Amino acid sequence: MQEFVRCEDVRLKLRGIFREVTLLGQYQHRPDRCPKYFYSKQNIAQTFQSQTREIYFCSCDRCEQHGPIDRSDRFDSLKEKLEDEFLLTFLLLVHVNKASLITEFVDNGVKLDGASFLHEEDLSFLSNAKGVNSIEAKDDLVRRILKDQYKFQIRPLNRNKAAMMYDEREVVPILDETTNEGEGNFGVVVAFDFPFPEYEGEGFKRFIKQDRSRFVRKMFHGNNVRDGEKEWDDYSMHINPKRNPFFMEALCAFYHGDCFSIVFLKAESTFEELLTSDNPKLSPHEAWDQMSDIFGALDCLHSHGLYHSDLKPHNLLVESGRIKISDFGLTIQTNPTVQSRDSILLARKLYSPPELHFGSAYDIYTMGAILSELATAHIQGPDGVKNYRKERNDETGEGQPSSSCFFDQLTKKSKGAVTWTHKELLDEAKALSDWRQQLFTRSFFELIENMLAKNPRERPSPQEVELKLRSYNKANSGEQHFHGQSPMVMSWENPPSASILRCSNRGLALQASFSNGIHDDVRCMVFVYSSSSGTKPLTVAHFSYSKELINHSTSPSRNGHWAITESALVSRKLTKPDVGEVRRVILGVMPSHESSTELKAVYHDGSEIYSFPHPRDAFAFQQAFTGCFVYKSPFHAITIHYPKDTRTWFNRMIMRPFIHTQPEIHQGSGQLQLWVDRELTEEHSTTKRMTGGAAIMKIVIFDASKAFVISVSLEASAKNVPGSTTSVKLCHVAVTEESEDRGVPLTVLEEDDYEPNQHVNITFDGHADRKRFMSDFKSLHDICTTSEIGHALRNRHHRGRAGHVYA
Repeated sequence: MQEFVRCEDVRLKLRGIFREVTLLGQYQHRPDRCPKYFYSKQNIAQTFQSQTREIYFCSCDRCEQHGPIDRSDRFDSLKEKLEDEFLLTFLLLVHVNKASLITEFVDNGVKLDGASFLHEEDLSFLSNAKGVNSIEAKDDLVRRILKDQYKFQIRPLNRNKAAMMYDEREVVPILDETTNEGEGNFGVVVAFDFPFPEYEGEGFKRFIKQDRSRFVRKMFHGNNVRDGEKEWDDYSMHINPKRNPFFMEALCAFYHGDCFSIVFLKAESTFEELLTSDNPKLSPHEAWDQMSDIFGALDCLHSHGLYHSDLKPHNLLVESGRIKISDFGLTIQTNPTVQSRDSILLARKLYSPPELHFGSAYDIYTMGAILSELATAHIQGPDGVKNYRKERNDETGEGQPSSSCFFDQLTKKSKGAVTWTHKELLDEAKALSDWRQQLFTRSFFELIENMLAKNPRERPSPQEVELKLRSYNKANSGEQHFHGQSPMVMSWENPPSASILRCSNRGLALQASFSNGIHDDVRCMVFVYSSSSGTKPLTVAHFSYSKELINHSTSPSRNGHWAITESALVSRKLTKPDVGEVRRVILGVMPSHESSTELKAVYHDGSEIYSFPHPRDAFAFQQAFTGCFVYKSPFHAITIHYPKDTRTWFNRMIMRPFIHTQPEIHQGSGQLQLWVDRELTEEHSTTKRMTGGAAIMKIVIFDASKAFVISVSLEASAKNVPGSTTSVKLCHVAVTEESEDRGVPLTVLEEDDYEPNQHVNITFDGHADRKRFMSDFKSLHDICTTSEIGHALRNRHHRGRAGHVYA
């Protein structure tokens, strides 16, 4: 039997590696010039990094022919490079039977650097290389190196605003599933994951590895590539920057051959499954609780002059327990009246209104149709939805194409089946004794029918629908504490003892995922409740369910354990854990600058990060400690610009005329929240009456490293900055900075000791955000200044309390 020399042995091992890890057979629409297999850098390093000496000193005829005469003298100086930056290049040369030429590559600094590929001009030095005796031999060697380099150097897929460009000869390091998630005129949607962690590029590693594919890519081919580019532009420029938790974010996009792909997280299910499945992913309470948020997201979209134009159950996805609007491929900017071919096609879709004009009313109609079916599903079940669709289809008029749309093609009014079904649902709901009787009232169905009005001008706005649904949900929220806030706990195996759960009757019970640097992204429940003991006014406890034992387990099940940890017994007034049973003291909270559903709790001995399924849960958590309520929804600011204050009594009162403050300019994306020290209801926006003593209002901006707390005085004002469409100037305010490792202190509501003599410039992502901020700021400021609170503040101000700030 032939005994292989070392370089040939390595070639065989390489073949064994690719046989074990060849996964490109599951890569859909692979270009013809793309390799059918590749070598994982991690596998190569593990297998060959310690064998570079044996490979380098191979004594076969080829290596003797091409290798330098002084190989033994050269290796010591080359060893470190061969095991690191030149390893891929070395094994590429082994692959093309020219391993000994590695010395020439090192001497000329030519290598696979992980980012760029070799070109013919990079290899010109091979004309003078030992053993390359003819032009033909050199050309053949160059051709093989240029071709096979794509099997060794694989560029990770990164999250960038610009779409990545993969050459058709490159490998895209993903593993597609064999069946499609969906199909359309554009192409197909296919699920995928990364076969090797090393190719999870920037922005992907934070998504936890699961037992299923985590991502999908929407693939556009040939003539449809331009549509894909337009959709990606809409996501990258308009949808993603909103950072709305109820928009399905596009993670990245890439070109490969004649295919263009947009990447998303893989959803758990669609809204269609909520309507037609016997085992939907969300409970009825969760679904209705989130529908008001969907209209809030729709209002966010419309406020920026954008209209979805293709809302339907298949375009509402359920991801991480949250309903999200997806498929913005037909998003329309501004409010066009063009009756294009696409408009006509859209109008014929099942959930679209009679008119061919896109705009807010168009989206409202489609959502009214969806709500109509959701109510049917939760009263009559999936079979009721199927019958409802059949009845609408059977009502199609003579000479009209069959359709289960909601309006008659001739009269443009709602079909009789729609009206009859609503009446039937109302009657059935009256006979029920559960939550459905409270939610599905005459007012509720009148709202839906107004959304389905023939005249677009008669349809309500997204904000009006949002407020109505919130009021219905609020009336329906008293039956069971867990509904809305933490319903999924009831579906977990072997829940903790009732004694632990009972604490939630006195406080918050929130579903979250938890990270503390040791355990990351552990699914848990968080309780915040008042203690009967005066030494610890608030207690935080969380417990987790895991396949592995975490801390102390109780109620073990066949598949995992409950781990209950009273992780924080806290007091706002304490600065160290030395009173009674207080083991940890919370110092502050730091909401994420990127997501309104994530925040950090900062303790005296470390920090914990909680990710909640809904922004209101995060707001409730931070409110429990700071006492501040978030007014409406947060914004995202880019720049804050203000003069530094010396912050000492002597400098402020005595030296102020002689001190010239320098402007502080801070740039970077951050979350902006409006805070007020009490909960406001819908009535406050109309009556502007609020009782209960002096109000405190603050503007807080969180970025990656700091929190800027802006206290706003009674005389404060907000003005547009001349010459800018995105900036606002705040006058008569006071600014303090808090570091990330301290967070916003729990004493943030205590009376400030600073005069509100600063001005602040804030730049927003766009004109629409500035406009909304100005409206919300004025609304909240007016509520305070025209109410009993405002009078109280004026009286205190005139009694010599100049400098008192309330926001």
